[in-house]
Amino acid sequence: MLMPEKYLEEEELSGQMSATAAAKTNSSVFKRIIPMLKAANIILFVVNHITEDVSINPMQRKKPQAPYLKMGETLGGGRLVNYVTNLVIRLDDNTKLKETEGYGIRGSIVEFTIGKSRTCPMGRSINMIFNFACGFDRELSLLQFMKEYGYVITKGAYLKLKDHDEIKMFTHKTFKERLNEDEEFQKAFIETAMVALEGLINKPGNYFYDEEVQEEENKFDITAALMSNINQQLAKVA
Repeated sequence: MLMPEKYLEEEELSGQMSATAAAKTNSSVFKRIIPMLKAANIILFVVNHITEDVSINPMQRKKPQAPYLKMGETLGGGRLVNYVTNLVIRLDDNTKLKETEGYGIRGSIVEFTIGKSRTCPMGRSINMIFNFACGFDRELSLLQFMKEYGYVITKGAYLKLKDHDEIKMFTHKTFKERLNEDEEFQKAFIETAMVALEGLINKPGNYFYDEEVQEEENKFDITAALMSNINQQLAKVA
């Protein structure tokens, strides 16, 4: 939300002029600090808010300025930040949680989506539990993930760990108490969680390096084949 000083003191909004000035200020600041950040090995976190893209013509549909934005959404502050960012995570506050239901907390389910990344596929998402009293809850977020991927089975009001029939069923509200006090439950839950996380990492579509897959892909080199064919054609001409 960087804004040139002369626009901060104005009583009325300046419209497009001030928005353009803010975008130029952001662009100038980031162009100057990025080389310094890299030299000092500093990671900069930037928070921006998705707003409604107001259009004079409601029937006109503009292409979103970034692939992780939906139709009718926009980000203020100019485009430069979107282009130079290495990792963009989109947070959507989707479902509200009540103290009288489910986990027994007042909070919400927040969807984390990879909008842009240099290390993993974009578009992947995962839900996390946000407790209004203490922030994101690691244990409940892991439980939510395991439920969604079928590693914790729902049976009415009760929950059960997959492939652990020896473990008694539990509820959302008693989960953290069982996890803190029952060592057998702790061990079974961690084992199941590890299987679930390994399944997520190795899910088809993830681009993690695999030597066997890499060797299989390297059997035919399309670039080498094309160059060989070009060289043969050139030799004929010569």
